[in-house]
Amino acid sequence: MCEIDWTAAGTWALAILAFGSFWEQIYFSRRQLRESHESFEKSLEVQREVSRNDIATRLFLQMTDRFDSDRMHQMRNHLAHQILAREPDEAIKEDVMNFFEDLGALLLRGRLDEKLAYDAFCYHAIRWWPICKAYVERQRARKEDPTLFSEFQAFANRMTELDAAERRVHPTEIEPDQQELDAFLREEQSLVR
Repeated sequence: MCEIDWTAAGTWALAILAFGSFWEQIYFSRRQLRESHESFEKSLEVQREVSRNDIATRLFLQMTDRFDSDRMHQMRNHLAHQILAREPDEAIKEDVMNFFEDLGALLLRGRLDEKLAYDAFCYHAIRWWPICKAYVERQRARKEDPTLFSEFQAFANRMTELDAAERRVHPTEIEPDQQELDAFLREEQSLVR
């Protein structure tokens, strides 16, 4: 008859059980670590999105404050006077164009919310661009720089596209005619008395 050493058998059973538990612990620890990492990444992405939205909102508010400031009202008024008086290019102040250039750069780089920009600046952008276009084209030729005010142009074009889509018309149907542009310039002149 074979005698069974129950102590040895129990020891082997415990060793196998401990070995299995060890690998099970490793498996569940890795799984928990992976889930924890995924949760952290999702949380981090949510924080990034909140931060991006916060920065975009602050930037939008800064741009609207800048556009509605007394200084910008004066610059818009001054440029309207210069355009209506047909002053020479050397006398033209570019502050208004620079403002729209900044908006265009921010929008093209995804730093400015498109819908907010449309709501706040579309009306002015699609009027100031055709008013300034001839001046910009002369400056591009004179300075041999075809990129001069290209972000302003892109911004105005995008605002025109959005406005046309909003109204469900072709973009050419919303382009202001000369009479509308002249009336707009008179509005801009009335900003400062």
